[in-house]
Amino acid sequence: MAGWRWNSKITARHARDSEYTIRVDLTGRDALALATCIMMAARSMKPTSRNKLPESWPVPILDSYHEDDEWLTTAAVAERIQVSRSTITSWAARGCPKKCPFPAPGRKIHYRNYWQASVVDEWSKRWRSG
Repeated sequence: MAGWRWNSKITARHARDSEYTIRVDLTGRDALALATCIMMAARSMKPTSRNKLPESWPVPILDSYHEDDEWLTTAAVAERIQVSRSTITSWAARGCPKKCPFPAPGRKIHYRNYWQASVVDEWSKRWRSG
């Protein structure tokens, strides 16, 4: 996140047992930036049984942050509309189902697709009704 301008306050206090206590106060936007950095770093590690993140774990996307909407991974979309993950991947690639084509992903980051929850919910209503 090169160039990010932090608006935070960091304080250190000497505790009784010779340890320091560090307190970091962040704005909501700074907290989101930090979470994005940490989660993207975690996703870029070689997966092992100790550090593997669930596929449905949401990833905050800073440049598209809206308080009233969230971004969903392929697995989270599949879970939300109760189909398999491979179905979502297939629909997105082929423009299916024919009567109500699945929307294109709003973002692609590190070869992963993300959809806004509101777009998925709106599509799901149309798909189920008809």
